[in-house]
Amino acid sequence: MVDLVVLQSLSYTAGAISVVLGVIYYAINLREQKQTRQFQMLMQLSQHDFSKEGKIDHLEWQKMEWKDYNDFLRKYDSSVNIESFAIRDVKAGQYGLLGILVERGIINRDLMYDWAGENAIMDWRKYREIALAQRKEFNRPQVAANWEYLYGEMVKVAKARGVEVEKFATKF
Repeated sequence: MVDLVVLQSLSYTAGAISVVLGVIYYAINLREQKQTRQFQMLMQLSQHDFSKEGKIDHLEWQKMEWKDYNDFLRKYDSSVNIESFAIRDVKAGQYGLLGILVERGIINRDLMYDWAGENAIMDWRKYREIALAQRKEFNRPQVAANWEYLYGEMVKVAKARGVEVEKFATKF
């Protein structure tokens, strides 16, 4: 006959196993929910990019060319070309927001690289000179700082994956 102590031990063991399995299930479920939220957030942030207007804006963003900061101001300053200012402000703002999301751990940096990493690298290299000049001109050291952070993180991911980011072009 089975001893009462053995039955109690089996009961306690089964209870403990159930708790452990419940915790594991909960942890897996939370991880899946976090990934789903990250994808949903990226989709919401990219709605404009996937629209016809967004594609046109991106092409305009890519077409902008200048010799130096003064040439940039002559062509694209908000007092001269409000349309290009709006496009630049939206794109730089997007990159800044993406940088904040990565820095705060809201979106995984590997996921961000898969989503926008190469563009963030190429675009920062193209617009870096402008951002740094505007920091100085307006005495605002935080101008594009979050985008610069994103750039640095995307370069780290790229290098960890064996991508030679030094060979990236700055235009398509």
